[in-house]
Amino acid sequence: MEEHTHDPREPGDPWRAAAESWSDVGDKLRDKYSELVGDDGPSENDVRSALKTLGTAVQAVFDSLGAAMRDPEVRTQVKDATAGFASAVGQTFSELGEEIRRAAGSPPEGPVDADSEE
Repeated sequence: MEEHTHDPREPGDPWRAAAESWSDVGDKLRDKYSELVGDDGPSENDVRSALKTLGTAVQAVFDSLGAAMRDPEVRTQVKDATAGFASAVGQTFSELGEEIRRAAGSPPEGPVDADSEE
């Protein structure tokens, strides 16, 4: 395995720039929240606690999705559902293309589906 020698904290590093940008966004959001809510809203500790609870819930959802995707049966179901969705989208675009050709007066390029073949 190749060792990573680049320090992401070096000036000009895109990761550092991204982190600073998100930090700036956080500062702006905190300022706007304080302006809008003032003393009437929940305390900063209440907000932090709520965000921690939300973060924990999001992490639990992703952990369960990860565990589910390691299950071969779930992976097969996801694969089948994805294939079905792709087929439905393909059929829809095929029908739409046929309608557009018909509206433009062009001859059809073939049957839209296997059932319409004679």
